[in-house]
Amino acid sequence: MTSQDPSNLEHSDPEIRRQTLQSIIDESPRLADWTIQLLRASCDPHASVSELAIATLEDMGAPDASQVSEIVGFAQRPADSETVYWATTLIGRIGPAAADAVPTLAGVLANSSFLHVREKAAWALGQIGPAAIGATAVLQSAAEQGPPRLQRLAAKALAATASSAAA
Repeated sequence: MTSQDPSNLEHSDPEIRRQTLQSIIDESPRLADWTIQLLRASCDPHASVSELAIATLEDMGAPDASQVSEIVGFAQRPADSETVYWATTLIGRIGPAAADAVPTLAGVLANSSFLHVREKAAWALGQIGPAAIGATAVLQSAAEQGPPRLQRLAAKALAATASSAAA
């Protein structure tokens, strides 16, 4: 039986990593406490580990706002679209308390070569609301020039930012 020892997530044997991750999922009362480990596992080279981590991230609620700076680090990996996607998703779930992530999200929206990641960045900026006012220019550009779904998400984020800023 594998324990919740996080060091086992770094083990060379992918089956031990998968078992450790499964143990964490099964036994932890608060998965948000394992957000950073789940993000790391989401880019594991072994599919059984990464798919389990991603499935858990899909079902997990918002992480603690205290984890924003660590999560932002994952959003700054431009070549790793899945990790950036999940980091951006988690930042958006945190909402207004993730205001420190606005510059990173704006950079992801402006520069990612992956459309699904850009769309998630626009969504996350909308979830942050008034504190995302610094991303207005990049949101405006996406709302005017992006593909249709990105345009809708960016326009919605702009509206959330503008209505919140006016309040």
